[in-house]
Amino acid sequence: MYAEVPAAEADKHGPVLQAGQTYVISIFRVCNAKSFFRSLDYPYMVELTCHTKINPATEPITEPKYVYTLTPFENLQQYVNDTKKFHGNLQPS
Repeated sequence: MYAEVPAAEADKHGPVLQAGQTYVISIFRVCNAKSFFRSLDYPYMVELTCHTKINPATEPITEPKYVYTLTPFENLQQYVNDTKKFHGNLQPS
């Protein structure tokens, strides 16, 4: 499952999230994954909203139910023209 922060919520949620940290996220929307590129091959996505609450985990989480892996910007080049992680029908342009 992958997550998305809509542009309208980026200023609020972006500064809170840090790579390599564990968070407890509540009050979010689960949607069908979009049909364009994403770094994880799952049919659903998490979308943060204006009601989403994000807090650092206060206890060690040894077996998380859900893990989100962010693809670093510098690694995106390796996915150019790679369509194996797309879902649904891809129409040639």
